[in-house]
Amino acid sequence: MSYPIELLPNNKYLQNMDMKVVFKNHPDFVLLRKSVSKILDKSNVKVREITIHNKDIFGLSTFSFGNYKIEHLKFKPSGRPIDGDYWIKGNSILNKEDIICTDDSDKVDPIYFKAQKIHSLDFPLEKNIKQITQKIDGKIHICHKATNTNYWHFELIVTDKDGNEYKREEDGEKNYAKRAAETFLNTRLKHLANGKNEHPQELKRRVYFQNSVCMIWETIKLYFVKYFT
Repeated sequence: MSYPIELLPNNKYLQNMDMKVVFKNHPDFVLLRKSVSKILDKSNVKVREITIHNKDIFGLSTFSFGNYKIEHLKFKPSGRPIDGDYWIKGNSILNKEDIICTDDSDKVDPIYFKAQKIHSLDFPLEKNIKQITQKIDGKIHICHKATNTNYWHFELIVTDKDGNEYKREEDGEKNYAKRAAETFLNTRLKHLANGKNEHPQELKRRVYFQNSVCMIWETIKLYFVKYFT
């Protein structure tokens, strides 16, 4: 299988898209997620079809539907570098010939989410501290996090009221986080999941392209770091 070159990052792209700019230009922005198994009833997506582990809500992977297309679902990168390696602007870009991938087409289905309906949702957390229940006002945010093999990768992140992110590896295993994730998945996210078709919407270039002035400045910074540090 030949990996799609249009999914790869480009140093002319922004490191991270500004979600305010994304929503301003695309109020009906749709996120696409690979199901973890074939969907039995597309009008009633189950939690077990969205994710295997509740803790995966902390950094749940999705893609911008339009730039990332249905035909891209079948590509599953494997080996090194893995899909989970985040892209760092200025680093060398992978060649599509170097990416080993398998065909997932008979194992997955698309799941669609209206991004605006998820962004800034409440994600209440309750901790028991010295036998006293402490309530934490958590929030779900959509965040662009390009990977080395997929620039159009977005994640659902959970933060506290001060914007501190709860990490899957550090916080996801804790009992209070597991309970909150299970509640959120069953009472909110699964009802926002759509297994039926949505209208694809390619992001406008101004949302993810770096303007020429910024590109010149970034080039100067990279040159300085390379030769003077």
